Amino acid sequence: MITVAKSKKDALAMKTDGKFYNFICSANENQWERTPSQFTRSRMLEYTDAYIPTVLEREHGSIETAITKIPTLFAYEDFVGKKAQVGYITTTTYVDEEIVIAYELDDNYLPLTTEELEELCFELEIERFELSRTHWAIKHIDLLAVMEKRGKRVPNLTQASTDTSQKTEEPQETSTPTAKKKIFVSYSHSDAKYLSRLQTHLKPLESRIEIELWADTRLVGGDDFKSEIQRNLEECSLAILLVSADFLASDFVVRYELPPLLKKHEEDGCRIVPIIVKPCIFTAIDELAKFQSLNDPKESLCSLTEAKQEEIYSKAARQVLDLFGPPPRA
Repeated sequence: MITVAKSKKDALAMKTDGKFYNFICSANENQWERTPSQFTRSRMLEYTDAYIPTVLEREHGSIETAITKIPTLFAYEDFVGKKAQVGYITTTTYVDEEIVIAYELDDNYLPLTTEELEELCFELEIERFELSRTHWAIKHIDLLAVMEKRGKRVPNLTQASTDTSQKTEEPQETSTPTAKKKIFVSYSHSDAKYLSRLQTHLKPLESRIEIELWADTRLVGGDDFKSEIQRNLEECSLAILLVSADFLASDFVVRYELPPLLKKHEEDGCRIVPIIVKPCIFTAIDELAKFQSLNDPKESLCSLTEAKQEEIYSKAARQVLDLFGPPPRA
């Protein structure tokens, strides 16, 4: 018996051409200005044709894997007025009712203004009203082909790279770079805002003393994230722990990050500095409580005023400077 596709959707369901993309629209005007970023799980797969999850699961094993394999259009609701950008989701983590996504933007494609995105709605299979609702849809369209057709791909990028590689390189003086001291930050993705503020306070030091701050936000598409995390754990001289109930409950932190850090502390003297960001049973965890926290465990960051929080971050920066900075002048 021959089955005839009854509609366009049925016909597409029979195809496995891999031409899908994530369309994520947010009303949060700062949503795509930081990574990782949190998004409400209940809004996932809205305005997504029913056959698409089945096709993607068949091709990639799970939706979680599939969404990291296809391009993403990171957009804002029309009233926000910010441009949509093409990129890729690199990692996903579920935290209660949120999904935490790390991502990278693709500089090969120019951003789309709100007006340009409205004009492309038909080609991208986006209903006009979708630009007025925070949601995450998956569309069966070749996003990159549409962007290129509309002239949104950066011209001659590959050619420019080739021309540069063909130029005669002038001899350069070689010198052995000073090895940077690596600082590893272990945290739960639900506490990403505390990581972001810590990174801000330590950023000025990276250009003044020989340090490198590393957290999993440095991961990019295609990285073997477990191997990269393991390598950076092995190379770190200082570990800062952003401790909360979510941190202590994280299987990944407990299984893959804390054991090598504790071992490195015992064998190589790696310094471990906890910062208590939310109330938790930190003092009851013997292997962690033995390390002096930067703030009183009874006064977690979330309970402090913004000014007091800034004092703790500044204290962390001062400790890094004292530990790795140049010796004082005579």
